[in-house]
Amino acid sequence: MGRARVTHHPYVYLFVCFTFLLTLADATFILFLPLYLSSVLKMEPIHIGVLSGIVPLAATLGGFLAGSLSDVLGRKPVLILSMFAYSVFMIGFALSKEPVLLFLFVFLKGFFSGFFSPVSKALMADVTPSEYHLKVFSLRYLVVNIAYALGPLIGLLADIEGSIESFYVAAAV
Repeated sequence: MGRARVTHHPYVYLFVCFTFLLTLADATFILFLPLYLSSVLKMEPIHIGVLSGIVPLAATLGGFLAGSLSDVLGRKPVLILSMFAYSVFMIGFALSKEPVLLFLFVFLKGFFSGFFSPVSKALMADVTPSEYHLKVFSLRYLVVNIAYALGPLIGLLADIEGSIESFYVAAAV
């Protein structure tokens, strides 16, 4: 006897794909950000360290707010805000040359990208029966790891070191 094939809500597949794409963009961004800052903008190492380190800190702060905000406003508006803000602030970063503006855009990009993960996980849990949560979240975890493994390789293959176009590609994703 074979096991019945389980099909998940379309949101699960959608958010697994979005998670992969956003993580891939972030993996490439965070690893090539220092190269761009040093080779193109000729920034000092201390500034590069601050700008690189602020992304995960801002995402953590955004993640704390995201859950409460999604409970009040709903999951869909918060997810749309997250993706729209990510793109806007990534473009703002690409267009900026001043350290203060770079810091602001990198912080805001990280802050709003931190909204996506907890809210998308909550929505996936909302539409998935509890007996399938482990399977769904294992799949999500797998695509995050694959994206972090592929991001730097794609960046190397695309030769994006010091290229501003990479930030526009990440914004488009």
